[in-house]
Amino acid sequence: VVRGRTRAAIYGGLRVNRPIGDVVAEKVVRSAAELAREIEIRDEVDRRVSLIGNTRAAHGATVPAAVSEALTESLVALRAIAARTDDPSIREQVRTVEETLTRARDGASHPRTHLTAREHDVLSHVALGCRNAEIADRLSLSVETVKTYLRNAMDKLDVRSRHEAVVEARRQGLLP
Repeated sequence: VVRGRTRAAIYGGLRVNRPIGDVVAEKVVRSAAELAREIEIRDEVDRRVSLIGNTRAAHGATVPAAVSEALTESLVALRAIAARTDDPSIREQVRTVEETLTRARDGASHPRTHLTAREHDVLSHVALGCRNAEIADRLSLSVETVKTYLRNAMDKLDVRSRHEAVVEARRQGLLP
């Protein structure tokens, strides 16, 4: 029973007619508790994977109209300032700020790294603490394929470990 719902049943039996003692019953109860905990953990991982999917979909949303208008007005003002100045260093600084505001207005942070959908999926599961075998099972891939996707993502992010990959992907805004 997990969170009040029956999720699994454990059956057992003996090959001979003997009474079941406390030691055996205790082992069965302990096994049931471990199974319930495992199911609860898997439910939580599924919930988080679902949140990641929803977050990815939400990132495609546009910037609110009021914010977009304010950013556009700021861009127009910056261009006017850049046109009036003769100092090339100030003009370059203004253009850098313009580019940043344009990306913000368009609702894209333009991360340095582009991960494929599968690399992102694998890295999302790594961020949840899943082992390669669990990721392979959840994504219907082989363990070797998971390792390949993870290795490719690590190369793109220029990191050497799973942990560094998750940290760098979050820093770049690729993972929530």
